[in-house]
Amino acid sequence: MIRPSRIAELLDRIADARIAVVGDAMLDRYFYGTTERVSREAPVPIVIYDREEHRLGGAGNAARNVVALGGRATIASVAGQDRSGQALLRALRAAGIDPSPVVRERGRRTLTKLRVLAGAVGTGKQQVLRVDWQPSDQPRVETRRRFQTALRRALARADGVLVSDYGGGTIDRGAIKLLARAAQRIPVVVDSRYQLDRFVGRFVLKPNAPELATATGLPTDRDAEVALAARRLVERNGAAAVLTTRGRGGMTWVGDGREVSHQPIHGSDDVSDVTGAGDTVGAALALALACGAPAADAMALATVAAAIVVQKLGAATASPDEVRAALGLGSAR
Repeated sequence: MIRPSRIAELLDRIADARIAVVGDAMLDRYFYGTTERVSREAPVPIVIYDREEHRLGGAGNAARNVVALGGRATIASVAGQDRSGQALLRALRAAGIDPSPVVRERGRRTLTKLRVLAGAVGTGKQQVLRVDWQPSDQPRVETRRRFQTALRRALARADGVLVSDYGGGTIDRGAIKLLARAAQRIPVVVDSRYQLDRFVGRFVLKPNAPELATATGLPTDRDAEVALAARRLVERNGAAAVLTTRGRGGMTWVGDGREVSHQPIHGSDDVSDVTGAGDTVGAALALALACGAPAADAMALATVAAAIVVQKLGAATASPDEVRAALGLGSAR
């Protein structure tokens, strides 16, 4: 159940909470242009370049959501010393995120996704091409040492942690050991794409239903099935809790005390775009738990924030004013 007065109080409490976001920060580049004809060289449209836009992706978008909800974010990641790495740091600073724990490695490619969006004059833009830049190998030994040093400092100053693991090489065994140690004293929320088995310790694991099914080999279609699979994951990994996001099915929390809570979605199930909604849930959850909120209130805040974000196009964020407005507590500025 969502209690608006409790969420309003929680929004005040999470203001300025310090969250260390740890994981694979990405740069999302967007090229916008106009198409007028098809190339004679190949059956592809010719795009007349108009403008370029940079956005934060991966762990960067998770950190952006922390700041949007009123918290303070620092980000620990590994990037290259290339132009994309420079642009990533500029975008982080512009978003109010502390990038000092980002370690850059010479010769390494920064995780980057380039999307080309184009259309004829007077029409909407559609994606016609995507190009990804990915590191060719894992970070070097010296880079790992530097990253672990930066991570220790970030964790020491944090009230809570949000791990955003896309398999880009930032999160290795050494980092997981440091995170597991931190989870003994502060909440550490883990969002890992199909690598949940690596996170053994007092973590709050945040899979979606398909990821939970993959991790446990159990069905996750119904409430009882999700609860059973999540309990299996809690026991196997020694987790503090598992929060499973289930799309239109809402969320399910299973704690290590075997308590189970289901939270339905908030508002309409008419969704515009789910891109980045998981980052919003992770940010809200990490902020709420860092302030000592009970699981029910943390889920309620995450549910309302996600309901706001999925009504927007692209990787979006939710602000405290928007959350209050969605709860009928005032108008968003």
